[in-house]
Amino acid sequence: MSMFRTHGAAGVAAAVSFAAAFAISTVSAQATTLWESDVAGGEFSADYRAPSQVGADVTAIGGTGGASSDDYFAFSGLEGGTSLSFSFRAPEDIGYSYSAGGVILWNTSPFNYEWDGTRVDPQIQLDWNTRTQTVALDLPDDFLGTLYLALNFTHGENLTYEIGDFRASAGLPRADAVSSGTSVAIAAVPVPAPLLLLGSSLVGLGLLRRRARRAS
Repeated sequence: MSMFRTHGAAGVAAAVSFAAAFAISTVSAQATTLWESDVAGGEFSADYRAPSQVGADVTAIGGTGGASSDDYFAFSGLEGGTSLSFSFRAPEDIGYSYSAGGVILWNTSPFNYEWDGTRVDPQIQLDWNTRTQTVALDLPDDFLGTLYLALNFTHGENLTYEIGDFRASAGLPRADAVSSGTSVAIAAVPVPAPLLLLGSSLVGLGLLRRRARRAS
């Protein structure tokens, strides 16, 4: 209580601001979906020497691909045993001749060339008969460090993809609900009850102090 005796209303305002800032930082640190349209230039990096950085707050990725449109990523903060789920989808209005696909590559060190890394099977192949495909990458239990990932699209166009689940092992919300072409609403984390009580108590204290001044 010494803060309130010394600073009065200013101390109350500062404490309320601190509580609000803490709550905001808690929400902003939660899970997000990184869409290709949201990055600078509207495209993930096509340069294996400068992959798009995926921070620890990202739990899902959504993008598009096609011939000569590779996407490179560098994931930080992944745990050993993490599973990455890749979902690929062809456009709704494809014709009989539609064909699109490519390969997924990964490495624990930066890529030295475009087709560097370990290949994830099976190869991606979408057409009239196979319009969706799911591929999984299970990291070793002893994995540690940065995951370098490449989506090398060899043919076709307008193929959409989502990468999800890669923060589930870290205790963050799962990204199972990610769907092509739609945004995923990330539920805001409830502000802890003690913070709510602190904020309301401080506001009430400020009102009482102002009334006391008026009465005097």
